[in-house]
This record gives sequence, structure tokens and C-alpha cells, in this order.
Amino acid sequence: MQKSSLIEKAFLLKKTTLFAGVDLDLLLSLADKATMGTFEAQEPIFGACQEGSRLYVVADGRIALFCPEKTLLGEVKSPDFFGDEALFNDRPRGYSATALENSALLSITKMHLLSFMNECPSALINLMQIWANGTLYRDRT
Repeated sequence: MQKSSLIEKAFLLKKTTLFAGVDLDLLLSLADKATMGTFEAQEPIFGACQEGSRLYVVADGRIALFCPEKTLLGEVKSPDFFGDEALFNDRPRGYSATALENSALLSITKMHLLSFMNECPSALINLMQIWANGTLYRDRT
């Protein structure tokens, strides 16, 4: 998979429901701090009960989300995001994530996301609306 340019990462962020209303110029600063990673089919991304330190945006591929009992909660694909709830509740992750096929994920650290939301409250408002509407990770599929 090719390395993504700064503008490609910013456009990917812009496609998500979380950052759709944010000005592209502001997203460039967040995209600059985001990292692109690849995962092979069946490779775990994180496990249930792990500390959450990153939010993930699917650039390519499909990701399965499982509850701790290994029941499928749902699948996410581009431009969905997941892993956000553990960044804000200071509890371990309530589910695991595994790549179903070769996948590319843009990841943003908790520190960078919180800093961005401090500078751009509209992104925080978007996240609160997503949660308030009941569209958590299991409902965004």
C-alpha cells in the first residue's frame, strides 16, 4: 500500500461523520499528526480490555468488531471510524477489532485528538451528536 499524502489523509478525515463539518484547512493540521498503518487479513488491531490510546479511520478494507465473548458486533469500512469511546471514558476497550481483509487505517492518538478538539470544538460537538443519536461503533456499519 502506498504512503498517503497529507492532503489524502485530510480528505479521508473530511469524509467521516466526525470531521465532515470541519474546515479542510483545520484538518490538515490533524492529518499531519495522523499515521497510516496497514493490517493483514485476520490481524488483530486491538483487543478487548486494552487501554484505548488511538482512534482509527478506515482508509481501505473492512474491520470486524467483536465483543469480549467473540460475538460479532459489526463491521466498519471506509470512511468509518472506531475506537473513539475508549479515549473519553478512561476505561479499557469494550470490544476487539480485527482486519477482515488487508486494510489501511489512519490512526490519531488520544493526545492529538484532544488537542484538536480543544482547538476545534465543532468536532467535539459532532462526536457528542453521534453518541447522542445512538450511532456508536456497532451502529455505524
